[in-house]
Amino acid sequence: MIIVGLLLLLALAPISFGSVKVEGLQVLSQDEIFRVAKISRPINVVQLATADISRRLNGDLRIASAKVDREFPATIRIQVEERRPIAVVATEFGFAVFDKTGLVIAEGPTITRTDVPFITGKKLGNVLLGDTVTDDGLRKALAYLSYLSLKGSEQISEINIGDTTQLIAYTRDDIPIHLGTVENAAEQAPLSENMLKDIRLRNLAVDYVDVNVGAPYIKLK
Repeated sequence: MIIVGLLLLLALAPISFGSVKVEGLQVLSQDEIFRVAKISRPINVVQLATADISRRLNGDLRIASAKVDREFPATIRIQVEERRPIAVVATEFGFAVFDKTGLVIAEGPTITRTDVPFITGKKLGNVLLGDTVTDDGLRKALAYLSYLSLKGSEQISEINIGDTTQLIAYTRDDIPIHLGTVENAAEQAPLSENMLKDIRLRNLAVDYVDVNVGAPYIKLK
């Protein structure tokens, strides 16, 4: 009876019991995770349903995945993978921010991100938050960006998709990178990073870089 009474007290009373640990955050705060998951303070893990927390977090567009587990004796662990913005594209009414899957994770009338590359050469229509864009040129550009390291992505200022047979990326110091039709982004992305690294180490003056996997080429000035 004592144990039953204790469990009822933990399940119903507004008292603190146990802890919630959140891992993997980069942009979002723990308070924001608690707000989305509807975890109120004082925290009582007996009163929290892990399935509900998981459903709420995985329904937030800013979160790629969230794993929620109970750990003995009284801990709930939340492992979060945030969606990483990797490109900005002009739309009919402003600008949209995309993740690697082509999902719109932010949009508005003005540019809100200047730390990620712009995709130019095509203006999208009326794109809404939560839409997934299937435009071929855009998806190829996103694929290339998704295979770059974070440091590599920071070197890219723009990818022009006006000609889908010859996508061209531009570095922040104005080196064109000819990507072609981007049929092998998983190899072209690291290849371009290595070529740019070599150019800078050797202090080369370059017209452009061609990252055709079969015959990569650096055109010197």
